[in-house]
Amino acid sequence: MRKYRSAIVRTICCSALTMMFVTAVYAEKKVQKTKEDIFLDNLMKKMTIDEKIGQLNLLSSWGFLSSPTKNGKSEIMDMVENGEVGALYGYKNVSSMRHMQNIALSTKNKIPYFFGLDVIHCLETSYPTPLAMSCSWNPNLVEQYARHAALEANSLGVNWVFSPMVDIAHDARWGRVVEGAGEDPYLGGMMARAYVKGYQGDGDFSKVGNVMTCIKHYALYGAVEAGRDYNSVIMDRQTMFNNYMRPYYEACKAGAASYMTSFNEVEGIPATVNSYLINNVLRKQWGFKGFVVTDATAIKELTVHGIGNLQTTSARALKAGVDMDMNSLGFLKTLRKSLAEGKVKQADIDQACRRILKVKYDCGLFEDPFRFLNSKRARANVYNTEMKAQSKKTADECSVLLKNDGNLLPISPEKKIAVIGPFADNPIQMQGSWSMSSHGKESISIYQGIKEATDKAGGSTTTCTGSWLMCDSTTESALVNGLLGFFVKDYKPKPVHSQPLQLMIDEAVTQAKAADVVVACVGESIDMNGEGASRSDITIPDAQKI
Repeated sequence: MRKYRSAIVRTICCSALTMMFVTAVYAEKKVQKTKEDIFLDNLMKKMTIDEKIGQLNLLSSWGFLSSPTKNGKSEIMDMVENGEVGALYGYKNVSSMRHMQNIALSTKNKIPYFFGLDVIHCLETSYPTPLAMSCSWNPNLVEQYARHAALEANSLGVNWVFSPMVDIAHDARWGRVVEGAGEDPYLGGMMARAYVKGYQGDGDFSKVGNVMTCIKHYALYGAVEAGRDYNSVIMDRQTMFNNYMRPYYEACKAGAASYMTSFNEVEGIPATVNSYLINNVLRKQWGFKGFVVTDATAIKELTVHGIGNLQTTSARALKAGVDMDMNSLGFLKTLRKSLAEGKVKQADIDQACRRILKVKYDCGLFEDPFRFLNSKRARANVYNTEMKAQSKKTADECSVLLKNDGNLLPISPEKKIAVIGPFADNPIQMQGSWSMSSHGKESISIYQGIKEATDKAGGSTTTCTGSWLMCDSTTESALVNGLLGFFVKDYKPKPVHSQPLQLMIDEAVTQAKAADVVVACVGESIDMNGEGASRSDITIPDAQKI
């Protein structure tokens, strides 16, 4: 009996020593908090629940429309002054951003903003579209583009870009094919890595020239049924992971700072409230440490999926792993009530808030809230000679010659050339979908470029429109005038069909007969593809075929 008692005593002593050691190690680890952890702990202790929820609210500027919701200036300013906004997007004016940052710093805890923007293939200096850049099959070229785009964006005060879009697309009718790398998951993955590496540089977001990426749209947005934007996605997991998920994964492994949820459903559950996608796959399986933001008004739009009102969808999004609500105001207006009713926990709100505050710390904004808001840097790094040269180099390498019957190309500049079509002498059309540049009209049109060559070599170039864009004048007017009616007070739409179609055709025939070579500039306008612009018929529009 004494022997067993002795063994029990030894076991208890060993267990006690082990516990003391574990406790000592744990205590040592607790003491060894990073400077960042200490700062964030102290800041969050001072914040009220309303201030924490405010950090989860992302708003667009009042002059920026990216969704059916357009916030008024007075509404935005009230939220800003009350500390109910965590970040802003849609700005690219340094003085305006400095003004907003000053207001943020006038609130109780002086928490600064970071600023986001859609930098798809350009900001002020236009580059080829992402689909065109993927045709280079050159990740290094894409990385170089992203470095230049990051410097330009960052010099304009933007430190968070809603790019790259890495959705795999197999249906050419989907309007947003142009924003990605096409249908191949391997190529899409390599391009995703290149974008992340180029935009983020060494990953130190406090450095000028490095910006945070936002990978979109997570997940499977490019697989919407029939290519109809915002439609449902139905597929098995084997197809999902083999054919669609690789680019999202590669972006994560490259260190992407954030992800944007998609509008579509996955396995019957909208991506914005899909805990399997966000908490399980992205965070647990892939090890993602950044933050997740919704697409514009995604939480509000969940109500039409029939899964609940704004309070319910907001609570579900937060618990599914979403940290920031873009433009729905769902978190701001409902989370306090959901907390009181036990539908979300204080820990859920704290976790999302801490992720947002961590980003601001990593960007060095608590140390210097104006580090990216320097007008001199904007003048030096935006739309400069180096940027334009890099844009041309990128375009040269992305060009793809599909066919050259009879060795027609290259065309001799000594010939008589007729450049005909709706896009023959239309500089703004050279920009491509999702252009953010204010220099679009400075682009060289196809006619202008060819004329310059023929003038030097003794040839000649003529041009005419040749046809309407399409026969339906109402649709053409909507395409030509876009959303300008929302932006500009007393905007007067540009007229369409101002000339008889037959007269335009006759002029084109006359020029073609007098020329050695005809260059036909036909097809889609920049407004006929992109977000919300899927097409059931992707052939050349009817009027241009006549």
